Amino acid sequence: MRIPFYLAASVFLCSTHFAQEANYDTSKPAELLALEYKTGTTYLQTTNMMQAMKLNMGGQAIDQKMDMSNTLEMTAADAASGKQLKFSYTRMAMDMEMMGQKMGFDSDKPDDSGNPFAAAFKDIIGAEFTATLDEKNKITKIEGVEELQKKAGANPMTAQLTGNMLSEDNFKNLLNNWYADGFPKTPVKAGDTWPMDMEMALPGVGKMNYKGTYKHLGHVKQDGHDCIAIEVDGKMSVETGQGGEAAAMGMEISGGSQKGIMLWDNKLGYFRGMDLKQNMNMSMPNPAGGEKLEVPVSQDIKMSISTK
Repeated sequence: MRIPFYLAASVFLCSTHFAQEANYDTSKPAELLALEYKTGTTYLQTTNMMQAMKLNMGGQAIDQKMDMSNTLEMTAADAASGKQLKFSYTRMAMDMEMMGQKMGFDSDKPDDSGNPFAAAFKDIIGAEFTATLDEKNKITKIEGVEELQKKAGANPMTAQLTGNMLSEDNFKNLLNNWYADGFPKTPVKAGDTWPMDMEMALPGVGKMNYKGTYKHLGHVKQDGHDCIAIEVDGKMSVETGQGGEAAAMGMEISGGSQKGIMLWDNKLGYFRGMDLKQNMNMSMPNPAGGEKLEVPVSQDIKMSISTK
Protein backbone atom coordinates (compact mmCIF):
# COMPACT_ATOMS: atom_id res chain seq x y z
CA MET A 1 0.00 0.00 0.00
CA ARG A 2 1.38 3.42 -0.91
CA ILE A 3 1.07 6.39 1.42
CA PRO A 4 0.38 9.17 -1.07
CA PHE A 5 2.40 12.01 0.34
CA TYR A 6 5.36 12.89 2.51
CA LEU A 7 4.37 15.12 5.42
CA ALA A 8 6.96 17.37 6.95
CA ALA A 9 6.41 20.73 8.60
CA SER A 10 9.39 22.30 7.09
CA VAL A 11 11.83 21.37 4.35
CA PHE A 12 14.70 23.25 5.81
CA LEU A 13 14.65 21.60 9.03
CA CYS A 14 20.00 18.46 10.74
CA SER A 15 21.84 16.84 13.01
CA THR A 16 23.44 19.45 15.18
CA HIS A 17 22.98 18.70 18.86
CA PHE A 18 21.86 21.19 21.42
CA ALA A 19 20.43 20.48 24.82
CA GLN A 20 16.76 21.09 25.39
CA GLU A 21 17.45 20.95 29.14
CA ALA A 22 20.09 23.72 29.08
CA ASN A 23 20.90 26.32 31.72
CA TYR A 24 19.35 29.39 30.14
CA ASP A 25 20.37 32.94 31.02
CA THR A 26 17.09 34.63 31.95
CA SER A 27 18.58 37.94 33.11
CA LYS A 28 18.82 39.79 29.79
CA PRO A 29 16.38 42.62 28.94
CA ALA A 30 13.56 42.37 26.43
CA GLU A 31 14.44 42.80 22.76
CA LEU A 32 12.63 42.71 19.44
CA LEU A 33 13.21 39.51 17.45
CA ALA A 34 13.86 40.86 13.96
CA LEU A 35 14.23 38.71 10.86
CA GLU A 36 16.98 40.09 8.61
CA TYR A 37 18.46 38.59 5.47
CA LYS A 38 21.91 40.17 5.36
CA THR A 39 23.07 41.19 1.89
CA GLY A 40 26.05 39.15 0.71
CA THR A 41 25.60 36.49 3.39
CA THR A 42 25.30 32.83 2.41
CA TYR A 43 23.32 30.62 4.81
CA LEU A 44 23.99 26.88 4.86
CA GLN A 45 20.96 25.03 6.22
CA THR A 46 21.44 21.34 6.92
CA THR A 47 18.34 19.30 7.58
CA ASN A 48 17.69 15.81 8.87
CA MET A 49 14.19 14.34 9.11
CA MET A 50 13.62 10.87 10.55
CA GLN A 51 10.12 9.53 9.99
CA ALA A 52 8.53 6.33 11.27
CA MET A 53 5.12 4.93 10.28
CA LYS A 54 3.33 1.81 11.46
CA LEU A 55 0.26 0.07 10.13
CA ASN A 56 -1.44 -3.28 10.44
CA MET A 57 -2.82 -4.76 7.23
CA GLY A 58 -4.47 -8.14 7.11
CA GLY A 59 -2.97 -9.06 10.46
CA GLN A 60 0.51 -8.17 9.30
CA ALA A 61 2.41 -5.38 11.08
CA ILE A 62 4.24 -3.13 8.63
CA ASP A 63 6.90 -0.66 9.76
CA GLN A 64 8.33 1.98 7.49
CA LYS A 65 11.33 4.11 8.40
CA MET A 66 12.76 6.95 6.39
CA ASP A 67 15.75 9.20 7.06
CA MET A 68 16.09 12.19 4.73
CA SER A 69 18.91 14.75 4.81
CA ASN A 70 19.64 17.80 2.70
CA THR A 71 21.86 20.85 2.70
CA LEU A 72 20.42 24.02 1.19
CA GLU A 73 22.57 27.02 0.33
CA MET A 74 20.82 30.41 0.41
CA THR A 75 22.46 33.72 -0.54
CA ALA A 76 20.84 37.11 0.10
CA ALA A 77 21.13 40.07 -2.27
CA ASP A 78 19.43 43.46 -2.57
CA ALA A 79 16.41 43.77 -4.85
CA ALA A 80 14.39 46.76 -6.05
CA SER A 81 11.83 46.60 -3.24
CA GLY A 82 13.40 44.25 -0.71
CA LYS A 83 15.67 41.22 -1.00
CA GLN A 84 16.35 38.40 -3.41
CA LEU A 85 17.27 34.97 -2.09
CA LYS A 86 19.12 32.53 -4.34
CA PHE A 87 18.81 28.85 -3.37
CA SER A 88 20.50 25.64 -4.40
CA TYR A 89 20.71 22.19 -2.85
CA THR A 90 24.31 21.04 -2.36
CA ARG A 91 23.50 17.61 -0.91
CA MET A 92 20.56 15.20 -0.69
CA ALA A 93 20.50 11.81 0.96
CA MET A 94 17.81 9.29 1.86
CA ASP A 95 17.58 5.89 3.49
CA MET A 96 14.28 3.98 3.53
CA GLU A 97 13.35 0.64 5.03
CA MET A 98 10.00 -1.15 4.66
CA MET A 99 9.14 -4.82 5.15
CA GLY A 100 12.80 -5.76 5.29
CA GLN A 101 13.63 -3.97 2.05
CA LYS A 102 16.18 -1.16 2.13
CA MET A 103 17.00 1.51 -0.41
CA GLY A 104 18.87 4.77 -0.29
CA PHE A 105 20.85 7.46 -2.01
CA ASP A 106 23.53 10.02 -1.14
CA SER A 107 24.54 12.68 -3.66
CA ASP A 108 28.00 12.89 -2.05
CA LYS A 109 28.72 9.28 -3.03
CA PRO A 110 29.53 7.89 -6.52
CA ASP A 111 26.69 7.18 -8.92
CA ASP A 112 24.92 3.85 -8.63
CA SER A 113 23.48 3.01 -12.03
CA GLY A 114 21.14 0.47 -10.46
CA ASN A 115 19.69 2.93 -7.95
CA PRO A 116 16.29 4.30 -9.09
CA PHE A 117 16.76 7.44 -6.98
CA ALA A 118 20.23 8.39 -8.22
CA ALA A 119 19.40 10.11 -11.52
CA ALA A 120 16.52 12.23 -10.21
CA PHE A 121 18.27 13.42 -7.06
CA LYS A 122 21.49 14.10 -8.94
CA ASP A 123 19.63 16.47 -11.28
CA ILE A 124 18.46 18.56 -8.31
CA ILE A 125 21.93 19.13 -6.85
CA GLY A 126 23.31 22.53 -7.88
CA ALA A 127 20.14 23.68 -9.69
CA GLU A 128 19.30 27.26 -8.69
CA PHE A 129 16.01 28.97 -7.96
CA THR A 130 15.24 32.40 -6.54
CA ALA A 131 12.69 34.13 -4.31
CA THR A 132 12.03 37.87 -4.40
CA LEU A 133 10.89 39.41 -1.09
CA ASP A 134 9.20 42.70 -0.27
CA GLU A 135 10.23 45.10 2.50
CA LYS A 136 8.41 42.92 5.05
CA ASN A 137 10.37 39.82 3.94
CA LYS A 138 7.29 38.28 2.29
CA ILE A 139 7.70 36.37 -0.96
CA THR A 140 6.37 38.22 -4.01
CA LYS A 141 7.82 35.95 -6.70
CA ILE A 142 9.53 32.57 -7.01
CA GLU A 143 11.44 31.54 -10.12
CA GLY A 144 13.01 28.22 -11.03
CA VAL A 145 11.00 25.94 -8.73
CA GLU A 146 8.88 24.50 -11.53
CA GLU A 147 12.00 23.48 -13.42
CA LEU A 148 13.33 21.85 -10.27
CA GLN A 149 10.08 19.92 -9.80
CA LYS A 150 10.22 18.69 -13.40
CA LYS A 151 13.68 17.28 -12.83
CA ALA A 152 12.55 15.47 -9.70
CA GLY A 153 9.27 14.40 -11.28
CA ALA A 154 10.97 12.59 -14.12
CA ASN A 155 11.23 9.62 -11.77
CA PRO A 156 7.87 8.68 -10.16
CA MET A 157 9.62 7.38 -7.02
CA THR A 158 11.39 10.65 -6.30
CA ALA A 159 8.39 12.69 -7.43
CA GLN A 160 6.39 11.21 -4.55
CA LEU A 161 9.10 12.03 -1.99
CA THR A 162 10.00 15.51 -3.19
CA GLY A 163 6.70 16.83 -4.57
CA ASN A 164 5.78 18.82 -1.48
CA MET A 165 9.35 19.60 -0.49
CA LEU A 166 10.13 21.34 -3.80
CA SER A 167 6.78 23.07 -4.28
CA GLU A 168 6.31 26.81 -4.50
CA ASP A 169 3.67 26.59 -1.76
CA ASN A 170 6.17 24.95 0.57
CA PHE A 171 8.73 27.74 0.19
CA LYS A 172 6.04 30.37 0.70
CA ASN A 173 4.83 28.53 3.80
CA LEU A 174 8.32 28.48 5.22
CA LEU A 175 9.46 32.01 4.46
CA ASN A 176 6.13 33.79 4.93
CA ASN A 177 4.43 31.87 7.74
CA TRP A 178 7.28 30.48 9.81
CA TYR A 179 9.81 33.25 9.33
CA ALA A 180 8.20 36.58 8.36
CA ASP A 181 5.01 36.15 10.44
CA GLY A 182 6.24 33.89 13.24
CA PHE A 183 7.69 36.53 15.55
CA PRO A 184 6.06 38.79 18.15
CA LYS A 185 5.56 42.42 17.17
CA THR A 186 6.87 43.72 20.50
CA PRO A 187 10.10 43.08 22.45
CA VAL A 188 10.19 39.86 24.50
CA LYS A 189 12.29 38.49 27.37
CA ALA A 190 12.66 35.16 29.16
CA GLY A 191 9.27 33.83 30.26
CA ASP A 192 7.25 35.74 27.64
CA THR A 193 4.96 33.83 25.27
CA TRP A 194 3.26 34.60 21.96
CA PRO A 195 0.77 32.65 19.85
CA MET A 196 1.43 30.20 17.04
CA ASP A 197 -1.35 30.46 14.46
CA MET A 198 -0.45 29.39 10.93
CA GLU A 199 -2.04 27.75 7.93
CA MET A 200 0.05 25.88 5.38
CA ALA A 201 -0.99 24.51 2.00
CA LEU A 202 -0.16 20.87 1.29
CA PRO A 203 -0.38 20.22 -2.46
CA GLY A 204 -2.52 17.18 -3.22
CA VAL A 205 -3.69 17.00 0.38
CA GLY A 206 -5.37 20.20 1.54
CA LYS A 207 -4.09 22.44 4.30
CA MET A 208 -2.43 22.06 7.68
CA ASN A 209 -3.26 24.33 10.60
CA TYR A 210 -0.84 25.03 13.45
CA LYS A 211 -2.05 26.52 16.72
CA GLY A 212 -0.09 26.76 19.92
CA THR A 213 2.44 28.81 21.85
CA TYR A 214 6.01 30.00 21.55
CA LYS A 215 7.91 30.72 24.75
CA HIS A 216 11.15 32.66 25.28
CA LEU A 217 13.22 30.41 27.57
CA GLY A 218 16.31 32.61 27.83
CA HIS A 219 19.74 32.91 26.22
CA VAL A 220 22.15 30.06 25.54
CA LYS A 221 25.42 29.65 23.61
CA GLN A 222 25.35 27.59 20.43
CA ASP A 223 28.70 27.07 18.67
CA GLY A 224 29.92 30.32 20.26
CA HIS A 225 26.88 32.35 19.23
CA ASP A 226 24.51 34.01 21.69
CA CYS A 227 21.08 32.53 20.91
CA ILE A 228 17.57 32.83 22.28
CA ALA A 229 15.97 29.46 23.00
CA ILE A 230 12.33 29.42 21.91
CA GLU A 231 10.08 26.59 23.07
CA VAL A 232 7.51 25.34 20.55
CA ASP A 233 4.32 23.70 21.82
CA GLY A 234 1.62 23.34 19.20
CA LYS A 235 -1.20 21.27 17.80
CA MET A 236 -1.61 20.36 14.13
CA SER A 237 -4.75 19.57 12.21
CA VAL A 238 -5.10 18.72 8.52
CA GLU A 239 -8.08 19.42 6.31
CA THR A 240 -8.02 17.24 3.20
CA GLY A 241 -9.13 19.23 0.18
CA GLN A 242 -11.60 18.21 -2.47
CA GLY A 243 -10.04 16.56 -5.49
CA GLY A 244 -6.74 15.74 -3.81
CA GLU A 245 -5.18 12.31 -3.64
CA ALA A 246 -5.65 12.11 0.14
CA ALA A 247 -9.38 12.86 -0.11
CA ALA A 248 -9.78 10.33 -2.92
CA MET A 249 -8.34 7.66 -0.64
CA GLY A 250 -10.64 8.62 2.23
CA MET A 251 -7.66 9.62 4.33
CA GLU A 252 -8.07 11.54 7.57
CA ILE A 253 -5.28 13.04 9.67
CA SER A 254 -5.74 13.86 13.35
CA GLY A 255 -4.01 14.13 16.72
CA GLY A 256 -1.11 16.17 15.40
CA SER A 257 1.36 17.77 17.79
CA GLN A 258 4.67 19.59 17.51
CA LYS A 259 7.11 20.20 20.37
CA GLY A 260 10.72 21.25 20.61
CA ILE A 261 13.23 24.07 20.69
CA MET A 262 14.33 26.67 18.13
CA LEU A 263 17.54 28.67 18.55
CA TRP A 264 17.36 32.25 17.32
CA ASP A 265 20.45 34.47 16.82
CA ASN A 266 19.17 38.03 17.02
CA LYS A 267 22.53 39.47 15.96
CA LEU A 268 22.42 37.38 12.79
CA GLY A 269 18.69 37.99 12.40
CA TYR A 270 18.11 34.31 11.67
CA PHE A 271 17.91 30.84 13.19
CA ARG A 272 20.95 28.83 14.30
CA GLY A 273 19.12 25.55 14.80
CA MET A 274 15.92 23.64 15.54
CA ASP A 275 15.13 20.37 17.26
CA LEU A 276 11.47 19.46 16.80
CA LYS A 277 9.32 16.36 17.20
CA GLN A 278 5.99 15.87 15.43
CA ASN A 279 3.35 13.18 15.85
CA MET A 280 0.13 12.58 13.97
CA ASN A 281 -2.33 9.80 13.17
CA MET A 282 -3.49 8.93 9.67
CA SER A 283 -6.48 6.72 8.97
CA MET A 284 -7.91 5.42 5.70
CA PRO A 285 -9.92 2.50 4.33
CA ASN A 286 -7.94 -0.55 3.33
CA PRO A 287 -8.33 -0.68 -0.50
CA ALA A 288 -8.16 -4.47 -0.33
CA GLY A 289 -10.71 -5.14 2.40
CA GLY A 290 -12.38 -1.87 3.32
CA GLU A 291 -11.53 -2.01 7.04
CA LYS A 292 -10.13 1.14 8.60
CA LEU A 293 -6.35 1.35 8.79
CA GLU A 294 -4.71 3.41 11.53
CA VAL A 295 -1.23 4.73 10.74
CA PRO A 296 0.64 6.57 13.52
CA VAL A 297 3.42 8.79 12.19
CA SER A 298 6.32 10.28 14.13
CA GLN A 299 8.93 12.71 12.83
CA ASP A 300 12.14 14.01 14.38
CA ILE A 301 13.33 17.13 12.61
CA LYS A 302 16.67 18.78 13.26
CA MET A 303 18.33 21.78 11.63
CA SER A 304 21.66 23.53 11.91
CA ILE A 305 22.64 26.77 10.19
CA SER A 306 26.03 28.28 9.50
CA THR A 307 27.02 31.29 7.38
CA LYS A 308 29.82 32.30 5.09
